[in-house]
Amino acid sequence: MTRNLPVITSDYRIRKSGRFFRFTTEDSGFAMEFDGRWLGVIKLPTSYAGKVTGMCGNFNGVREDDLVTKTGQNVTGDPNADILIGNSWQTDSNK
Repeated sequence: MTRNLPVITSDYRIRKSGRFFRFTTEDSGFAMEFDGRWLGVIKLPTSYAGKVTGMCGNFNGVREDDLVTKTGQNVTGDPNADILIGNSWQTDSNK
């Protein structure tokens, strides 16, 4: 299915902004940007601070504790941190 941008619904918007594709929700303030190749950026409103976990960190303002595997292992400083984190968050359907 091919669509022209922007796509605007009552729940979300998808548009091209500079070199990024930008997805935003209307109610939560969540935004995700993707450059079409490899760079992705997730933006959350401050109301989510300290309430999230995952590959992008926990959003508590402390960068030193963002590099954590799904099991809680802090891999900050490990040269393979990105691989360890990515592998830990894989689901069975991705393996």
